[in-house]
Amino acid sequence: MFIEIIVISVIVYGIFLAVKGHKIQYHAFSKLGATLKNREWVQKESEQLLTTEEEVLFLTSLSGIRMKIIGVLLIAIPCSLLMLLNMF
Repeated sequence: MFIEIIVISVIVYGIFLAVKGHKIQYHAFSKLGATLKNREWVQKESEQLLTTEEEVLFLTSLSGIRMKIIGVLLIAIPCSLLMLLNMF
């Protein structure tokens, strides 16, 4: 019983992490899309393609993806352990 409570709490934390990662990723993508839509792509070769703010938004979206992956793993692994424990 004690093991199941710990496993269920890990699953709930995984759900929280996956939802938070999705929100971070969606917010960063929407802001990045809004900034890129307003730009003109005719630039000189010496200029950077992305500004510092756009790079930060892109890296934020990547960290949101990473949070979603960790959250899904925190859901999947304990769920398989719960199924294994309930079989015996």
